[in-house]
Amino acid sequence: MVDVINWFIDKVALLGEGVTAILPRSPFTYLNVALDAKWLGYINYFLPVSEVLNILVAWGAAILLWYAYQILLRWVKAVR
Repeated sequence: MVDVINWFIDKVALLGEGVTAILPRSPFTYLNVALDAKWLGYINYFLPVSEVLNILVAWGAAILLWYAYQILLRWVKAVR
């Protein structure tokens, strides 16, 4: 019985390693695209565009995780 449980744990760990291998190291790496425009420097002086985009992505990821967690809890019937 212990061998079966260890085998199952090994397979779950292997699946987790596979999932994390396809994910990027940082979700913010895709935001470093070059926006080569003359006016971007002027806009960035008053409104830091890259920081705003980073904050929006982090906020969106947090909201998405919250909704996924709520759906999971409702599926398990832990929350109404």
